[in-house]
Amino acid sequence: MCVIQRLPAVCLTAVRARQVFSARISDKNMNQNKDIKIKTAPFKYYLNPDKRLGQNFLLSKKALHEIILASELLPDDIVLEIGAGTGILTEALAKKAKKVIAIEKDKQLISILKERFKNHTNVEIMEGDARDIIFNFQFSISNHKFKIPNSIFQILNSQKYKVVANLPYYLSSFVIRQLLEVENKPKTIVLTLQKELAERICAKPGKMSKISVMARFYGTPSLGKVIEKTAFWPEPKVDSRIIVISDIKKPENIDEKLFSRIVRIGFSSRRKMLLGNLHNGLRISKDDLRKIFMAIGIDEKIRAQELSIEEWKMLTKTIPNF
Repeated sequence: MCVIQRLPAVCLTAVRARQVFSARISDKNMNQNKDIKIKTAPFKYYLNPDKRLGQNFLLSKKALHEIILASELLPDDIVLEIGAGTGILTEALAKKAKKVIAIEKDKQLISILKERFKNHTNVEIMEGDARDIIFNFQFSISNHKFKIPNSIFQILNSQKYKVVANLPYYLSSFVIRQLLEVENKPKTIVLTLQKELAERICAKPGKMSKISVMARFYGTPSLGKVIEKTAFWPEPKVDSRIIVISDIKKPENIDEKLFSRIVRIGFSSRRKMLLGNLHNGLRISKDDLRKIFMAIGIDEKIRAQELSIEEWKMLTKTIPNF
């Protein structure tokens, strides 16, 4: 997700872009969302959103303010922003944080970002796919293919940092899992996601999913403000919601890879009972699994979505003994 501004004469054409823009910013929409800010210093851009990249441009000053509040930034914070767009959130982050590392995949937007922040000493722009970049520093790979400067590579591998981003739906779950599983984990993740996904991540036993289990395994997820769909252009089909995963840290005295594997297998057939899923995926006899469940105090007819984090942990610690 990005923000609308005016192109300097360099990049996007635009009679068609201007027509699309004008159609979206109608009197009706202005009345519905009075906090909309069309002009944003230093530029005003007219953009054609790329559907392949899931681009929806943020218009709302109020929503931007809520994201910054949820981030609870301190003057010495280092922030990794994924999907910087035209730099509206980037600029707001840079006013509060010590350093902002902004990742953007769209080459047209990279041109805008480099021009906009050429005089900002605390902003670094990185071109590339966030999934590849996170994979690189997850496994300490110094790969020139993704053009990761040494200074950024060292920061993401050794220093404490926060992640703040407006993520498109197709990236959300994958990137969250990547960020939680990297060796040098962010201390806090603040994301604007589709409302349904945000609420699913914060679900409690009875409505849990793989992503909600992993979020609670590594940190403490909580829901923030709802951002109405009218705050974006093009207008998405559903509202968004801010989510914060705080207190992220490496779990102690537990095999993370085994935990992740057991959770994945446990949810492999959501409608089936957990015992059957683990039997099929782990090749452990049902009799042994019943003994494990009894020792932990789990009903053998329970389904994966009903387990608490502590029960998942006990399963992970007990299963290797069988």
